[in-house]
Amino acid sequence: MRRGFLYSIIFLVGLVLMWYDSSIFVFLLLINFGFHYFQLISQLWLAYRKKRTYTPLRKNKNSPFISIHIPICDEPPEIVIPVIESCLNQTYSNFEIIVFDNNSSQEANWKPVQEFCASHNKVKFFHQKKLKGFKAGALDFCRKKSHPSTRYVITVDADYMLDRKCLSTAIRYITNSKLAVVQFPQAYYNASEQNFLVKEFEHYFNTYANGGNKKGTALPTGTLTLISVKALNKVGGWKSFSLTEDANLGIKLLANGCNLWYIPKIVGKGLIPSTTISICKQLNRWIYGNMQCLIKIFNNSRLRFNDKLIISVQLSAWINFLGFPSLGLLLLLISRAFNQSLPLQTMIQICLGHYLLFILVKLLIFKKARVPIRPIG
Repeated sequence: MRRGFLYSIIFLVGLVLMWYDSSIFVFLLLINFGFHYFQLISQLWLAYRKKRTYTPLRKNKNSPFISIHIPICDEPPEIVIPVIESCLNQTYSNFEIIVFDNNSSQEANWKPVQEFCASHNKVKFFHQKKLKGFKAGALDFCRKKSHPSTRYVITVDADYMLDRKCLSTAIRYITNSKLAVVQFPQAYYNASEQNFLVKEFEHYFNTYANGGNKKGTALPTGTLTLISVKALNKVGGWKSFSLTEDANLGIKLLANGCNLWYIPKIVGKGLIPSTTISICKQLNRWIYGNMQCLIKIFNNSRLRFNDKLIISVQLSAWINFLGFPSLGLLLLLISRAFNQSLPLQTMIQICLGHYLLFILVKLLIFKKARVPIRPIG
């Protein structure tokens, strides 16, 4: 309701500006184009720059202890329990599982999970009625409850089923060059590979996450993320500065000289949002949280300019600057009923040219940035 009211106010203000003095709106439109062109050029640069490949160790001489962290909040037990079972069914043996329920509104959702966890020695279950800090607060709670010998933690969303070789694969990558973070792509078991949302997420990993591999600056994305405990503790753990706590953590680690890497191998699959409302809610959270992080990186003197550029391209991946020109055309069409002198033809030509440029650049990015995301072999 609040968001709809805000959009209505923005629409009315824009209509007044267009009718009163269209030059103001044109000025704002030019600023929008400037940001969009910079974004498109940066995306092209990231897609076409030479990437580094990363080879895992053939075999680990030792097996460092891993703590699997699964924060849950009102997810149905019939979804959560199979996730825990997939974690228990690993070929890697030296690990624990921490399941933490917080802020759930119904006991019927977490109580069966607690009972299931009680029957497995490798699983610790914690419940807290109220916890501040959203997901970041839950993950930091798990960090503090980890076994003292934990060397690495891996974050797993409550709907993600792990491949049996997930841990054994992940550990071979992170111990090869003492990376701080190894990030794996998000894949889904409730949608086909041709699903438009699956393609959108795949595009993010192909272009943006993979583009960060040149300098070890691939930001974590929240799930299927293996993190060095030493590096995590060094930056003070998880913080709830942003709604995208994963990106915020990545920025802090990079500012402390850590390397973060993306590996295009599927080690787990989750549930893709199934309704328009849930999709919009997820994307809005990513956009808002990433904007919070964007503001933060420009004030960070410990990050190099080149790193800031790569990070900003990843953070702006879900931001689309086509909304403002589209709104401008709509307002102009309405305003022409009151003011025939408004430059409708010129505005249409400018915006259509902008749309065509956007499509062309995206096609070039899709063509170049294709990196096969493979299952574990």
